[in-house]
Amino acid sequence: MDSGATGSAGSTQTVSITETASSDERGLLDVLAIGALKQSLGSLEFTVRNRVGAVLSRGVNEVQGADMDRRLLLDLPAGQDYQLSLDSTGSGKPSTACHAKVGPFSVELNETASYQAFLWQCDDAQATPAPADECYWLADWVGTTRTRAAVGETIELSVSGKDASGVAAHVTWVEMAPQFGSVSDKHTAKTTFTCEAASSSIPISVVITGDGCSRRLTTSVACY
Repeated sequence: MDSGATGSAGSTQTVSITETASSDERGLLDVLAIGALKQSLGSLEFTVRNRVGAVLSRGVNEVQGADMDRRLLLDLPAGQDYQLSLDSTGSGKPSTACHAKVGPFSVELNETASYQAFLWQCDDAQATPAPADECYWLADWVGTTRTRAAVGETIELSVSGKDASGVAAHVTWVEMAPQFGSVSDKHTAKTTFTCEAASSSIPISVVITGDGCSRRLTTSVACY
């Protein structure tokens, strides 16, 4: 079985798979890697492991020129308790290595899990100018276990963030289009959204706060 990664025009990537599954036992992982310190992602390495640490997908994604966000689309066996590691080496002088982790997360059968991952943990943060938003460190990742569901079904939402001392940030989910669905528990990092009416794009925001800082992240789902 193959797995793929996509970047902008001119991208190259290599992927190896160490665990396979039949064609009817797979799903997709759609990841938007974001350079939270406004650094170029340069060479982006990715690794997905299962709950016992076996590598499901590993590769390197590169693009021509500088970019501060990169999309990866990985074909994976359906399963639970996966972990994604991202490691970027910027093309600047000197180059800066930055990292992010996502998980645990699930890949559902014939569905697409979608996550935003913020690469702000850098080896030489002093050499990397901080963005105007000094709360960049609050967000690690946000996403959904699938991007669409039938009316009456639920979609799992999750977010990870922490304050400067490493304590989990306070979470508030915001229903931006409540006529289409509702969040079950608005103050937990892991919750569910129930589809109540059909729409091709339903925005859902989450506000994470800590140490007097606040960040608002937005993802979207579809109901049919």
